[in-house]
Amino acid sequence: MSINLSALMKQRYDTAANWTGQNPTLLAGEIGIESDTKKWKVGTGSTAWTSLAYAIGGTYPIVNADIAAGAAIAYSKLATLTNGNIVLGSAANVATSTAVTGDVTISNTGVTAIAAGVIIDADINAAAAIAGSKIVAATTAVVGAVQLSNSTSTTSSVLAATPTAVKSAYDLADAALPKAGGTLTGNVILDNQVDARFREATANGTNYVGFQAPASIAADVLWTLPATDGTAAQVLRTDGSGTLSWASDAGGSATYQEFTSSGTWTKPAGVTMVYIEVVSAGAGGGSGRRGAALTARGGGGGGASGTFISRFLPASACGSTETVTVAASATGGAAITANDTNGNPGSAGGSSSFGSLLIAPGSNPGLGGGTGAGGGNGGGATYYGALQIGTGIYSSAGSNGIGSLGGTPTAGLRSGFGPGGGPGGAGITTADVVTNGAAGGQGFAMQKNSAVGTLTTGGGGTAGTSGGAGGAGTTYGDSGGSGASSITTAAGAGGAGAFPGGAGAGGGGSLNGFASGAGGAGAAGYVRVWSW
Repeated sequence: MSINLSALMKQRYDTAANWTGQNPTLLAGEIGIESDTKKWKVGTGSTAWTSLAYAIGGTYPIVNADIAAGAAIAYSKLATLTNGNIVLGSAANVATSTAVTGDVTISNTGVTAIAAGVIIDADINAAAAIAGSKIVAATTAVVGAVQLSNSTSTTSSVLAATPTAVKSAYDLADAALPKAGGTLTGNVILDNQVDARFREATANGTNYVGFQAPASIAADVLWTLPATDGTAAQVLRTDGSGTLSWASDAGGSATYQEFTSSGTWTKPAGVTMVYIEVVSAGAGGGSGRRGAALTARGGGGGGASGTFISRFLPASACGSTETVTVAASATGGAAITANDTNGNPGSAGGSSSFGSLLIAPGSNPGLGGGTGAGGGNGGGATYYGALQIGTGIYSSAGSNGIGSLGGTPTAGLRSGFGPGGGPGGAGITTADVVTNGAAGGQGFAMQKNSAVGTLTTGGGGTAGTSGGAGGAGTTYGDSGGSGASSITTAAGAGGAGAFPGGAGAGGGGSLNGFASGAGGAGAAGYVRVWSW
């Protein structure tokens, strides 16, 4: 007979904490389950709960065979691992959390690092062939890799010279002249007609004196200098074989000096005769008057020319030195910019002299234009005298003049042996008639070997044009051309005299509201000395 029983099987069930707290002893075969961890134990009838092992698949703890190949157990289910540690097998073949120590470190992000200064030569493979770009570049302050160079002219501070470059640089330096001074033991050869130059003091500039070989030489020539210095006025003389010696000058050559500013003449040794020329400065021209319509407005007067004087003298009549005075240029009268005002006079030409032996007197300036009758141009120089020992040629300065009041002014006077006189400036009549300026006077016509009018002098200005100025003297000693008058614009200025001693011309007259023409400047003088 069989009996069927229906039964409900229920196991003991509680939280892990309650199981541990009550620590009961299960009956043999009795099952106790932790409700929160889902782990369970089987009682023995004599062992308390906390001493019982969990029952999983019949064995505990879990072994590798208990875990499915695709279990994908989360890392969080593993035991904690110290920050930066790695898992290594211990001597007992147990996975162990181990801290990394020594020259290599590892972070918790997996980054490894080698400590500074720990790699030594033995750590690097002999065939490593590390690229130079991986090594820090060497400088004067940093140890590193450098690149070799054969250049002998590089200015690099990071390249290293090869032995070849050092040898080449040494050879170049050995063959070069010492720039800072030194002793040359061989011949100095300047090739292809280059110069031997000797410069002035650095503070004074870069000018030099020098020597240069001719472009073609038939045979070698070598001059041997004297062993000692010569005496005053001696000259170097060759014996025809290249040996130079000091010797007294046999004569036959002259010394020439020109002074364009004041200074001192020193008599050359051994001379017996002296010829001197002295020219004083030409005077400046006057400026024109500025006045009302329908009134007389005179042009400025032309300046008088400088004086020319020359003389032959025995050298014994001159001192060992003579003071030389050279007259500077004279200014013209300034233009008038105020209504109803007469013109300004020019400056007088200064005198030039050679000691007390020759004096060229100064010259009178051109007067300013006014309302009175106009004068003529500055006079040209005259000359006289015989060319004999102790005497010479003298030219007096032409007198100054006042510019015209009507009609074109008279041209400047031509001078045979002296500078030219300046013409007066153009004026304006009481009928408001304006005129052109006059041409300048020709200077030193005899020396130029020319007839009257064959050489161009400073031309006169054109009436009524803006700034109808007279032209400057164009050749040696000419005066300037005078300025034109104007009632519609500024009057023309007088032209400046040409060096030496040319007179300045007068400026033109103008109507109120317009500047009158300024007077032209007189040219400076000179002193010239020939001695033999």
